[in-house]
Amino acid sequence: MGISYIQGRWLISMTRYSTPFRKSDLQEGKPVRVDVNGKPIVIALVSGRVYAMDSVCSHEGGPLEDGTIEGYCLVCPWHQGIFDIRTAKASPETDWVTDLHSYAAAVDNKSGQILIDTDPDVRHSDNSNEGKLQQETATEDETMSSRPLKMQLKLLDKVSHKGTDIMSFRFSRSDNQNHLNYRAGQYSIIDLGTREDPKGPIRSFTI
Repeated sequence: MGISYIQGRWLISMTRYSTPFRKSDLQEGKPVRVDVNGKPIVIALVSGRVYAMDSVCSHEGGPLEDGTIEGYCLVCPWHQGIFDIRTAKASPETDWVTDLHSYAAAVDNKSGQILIDTDPDVRHSDNSNEGKLQQETATEDETMSSRPLKMQLKLLDKVSHKGTDIMSFRFSRSDNQNHLNYRAGQYSIIDLGTREDPKGPIRSFTI
């Protein structure tokens, strides 16, 4: 068991591990993957603080270290699932992904080494004393902000091709200054007006 003092609180942990990264190695908003005691974890520097969470997307296993960070939103590169990098909570905007685990991150004030506690249930107490680590983990009351909306698509018409299970759609963009950044095989979640279809609503499709 390890007992460490972090910003006025004692952290009691049995599972803290050192990573090969120092805080100075990280670029703002650029996630990287580390394997901590056999557990794949993504760490990222956001607004000057280090955060750590599971690196495998809960949808289809996308590598979150290859994702992008917009504000505090970590966006999966495969199907655009959104997670709060501070808490690993899934965004209600992308309900095809579920919550992951976040982990306590700390930085050794002397060496700059990043340490990760792989116990997602670690808790902090309020004792005070001088210590050598700086807490980087989010507090539980921090909530996710919505990702800025970049573009809207308006469904103009849809055509069902008789004798097949194919339906064609035509869309209009609301902002012609931006370009779609979906790559082939990624999902686009759009209301296609098919909720009353007896075969069930078409909720997503690939481009």
